Amino acid sequence: MIDVGEFGEGLYWFFKKESSVVLGLTHKALQELGEVISVDYVCGEGLAVPDEVIFRVEGVSGEIEFSTPFDCDVFEVNQELRVDPEVLSEDPLESGWLVKFNVKSEEAFEAFIEEQAQEQQKIG
Repeated sequence: MIDVGEFGEGLYWFFKKESSVVLGLTHKALQELGEVISVDYVCGEGLAVPDEVIFRVEGVSGEIEFSTPFDCDVFEVNQELRVDPEVLSEDPLESGWLVKFNVKSEEAFEAFIEEQAQEQQKIG
């Protein structure tokens, strides 16, 4: 099963295939940030628990961070963004991905996505 979507009021995009998820920032998020100054991977690779900050992106107009709402195993972070954060702005949907992880509980992930969809319906 492949899932693709956005969450977090349209700030994050995800691509999920089986238990693996690729996560990045949307064009909306990048507009809010302005020019990207830095990408910081707070937890790095390995097990991340709920509410643990995985990454923080700083721009000239603000900062966005992602805290995982569920247990996941981060297996890759985009090291290129540490060296050249501008790649995130240039190609956020391909080479500008931020993190790849495996979800520990499909049910927790699906519940989170469903909750996000319901919140989005209330807003929009």
